[in-house]
Amino acid sequence: MSSANQPVFWRHSELPFIELRMIEDGRKVCYAPHTHKQWSMGLILEGQSGYQIQKLKGEGRGEHQHTIQQGSMVFMNPDQVHACTALDDQPWSYGMFYLDTVWLGQLAHKLGLQADAQWRDIPVNLLEDPELFEQVKALVQRLMVSESEVTERSAVQSLQADIEQVLSEVLQVLAVCAEERTGDFPAALDSEPVADAVAAIARQLDEHPEQVLPLEAMSQGAGITPTQLIRAFKKHFGFTPHAYQINRRIQLGQQALKQGQPIVEAALSAGFADQPHFQRVFKKVLQATPNQYRIG
Repeated sequence: MSSANQPVFWRHSELPFIELRMIEDGRKVCYAPHTHKQWSMGLILEGQSGYQIQKLKGEGRGEHQHTIQQGSMVFMNPDQVHACTALDDQPWSYGMFYLDTVWLGQLAHKLGLQADAQWRDIPVNLLEDPELFEQVKALVQRLMVSESEVTERSAVQSLQADIEQVLSEVLQVLAVCAEERTGDFPAALDSEPVADAVAAIARQLDEHPEQVLPLEAMSQGAGITPTQLIRAFKKHFGFTPHAYQINRRIQLGQQALKQGQPIVEAALSAGFADQPHFQRVFKKVLQATPNQYRIG
């Protein structure tokens, strides 16, 4: 079996809540039905494969059969039986995250998606979302080129900030998908009160993008649920609230750089925890580093 068939793992001793598995060529890889204790998130980087997953509660007995391909994202709840198989010896590659549910529940609670930090299974197993896929793919690339043995506290904190940012987007998108799947949500996103409330929150983020404004506080201010707020933001602005704020922070950083501020000061004034995080997000959004932008 060639090295391309061998799994490559990324782990970090100070970030025990996350593990990444990569397979470059999965044509000889055939997984028997199995489960994980963690919540799992995979993305198909190239090619296609078969994907079987146990039906969720309320869907009856048996399993769903899918053909997944480049751009597909798959999700498995803890102890949910699933399997992946190559198709007619076709090459395919993928990355799979394994995430601790205690940490993930705490993150969902911090985002305001849950009333407490207790983990709850997410009733979404397959998603086609090009924008979200690219964000998760960028995280895969970030981790695979980083040194897992990095011990400098600032570097570890920067790495964790990147992970939390991407997983925050994932959880918000999946919360909306789960609500739509169950049909358990009010549909009046076009109502004038909701539109006005969302516009007011957007103005608040425009005026103070550097401040931390929790999703729960925003939704309470708008008089709607956190998932309604996410859906409304996506509808009216094309961003989740979190992504909207990050976009405004980058714009604030641009302004600071144009005024001659050093990069580290521009990063802090724009609300980023550190310069490396600011640089990575800046490059991702504008396809230029802060220094390239500053010197013109």
